[in-house]
Amino acid sequence: MNAKANNTIDKVQKLQRKLYLSAKARKKRRFHILYDKVYRKDILMKAWKQVKPTSKAMNNMRKKIKEVFSHRACLSNDIKDMVKTINKKLNGWKNYYALNYIAKGQLKKIDWYVSLRFTIWYRNKKQLKRRCQYTKELMRKLKSLKIVHMYY
Repeated sequence: MNAKANNTIDKVQKLQRKLYLSAKARKKRRFHILYDKVYRKDILMKAWKQVKPTSKAMNNMRKKIKEVFSHRACLSNDIKDMVKTINKKLNGWKNYYALNYIAKGQLKKIDWYVSLRFTIWYRNKKQLKRRCQYTKELMRKLKSLKIVHMYY
């Protein structure tokens, strides 16, 4: 890192520490006066690079994905409809988190979970007994239908 970047990081950490101590000392303290210091471009970029989904957000994502696949009525849908439905949800999360390389690990987990749910859904739809028999075929279909990938 260059000297300017290190200097910015030091300034951000000092500011964070002062704000923390001030907030702990006086519970009713307002920080509106510090808006000009926090709204600097270098500080905002540093903060944005640290954004990643929390465990609660990850659980909510999994819950919403599971809801899409959990209804028995969705077994009558074809794969194009399911991809369209899930792509709407994935695009929103991707637009929010995918700009950040720190979130890459969590986004890979969501991709894995989507492929798992698609596999289970496909197996139930076709009434297949063996778990891995049609996974490659399904993944080729998903790739041809352009399912959204979260981490690239």
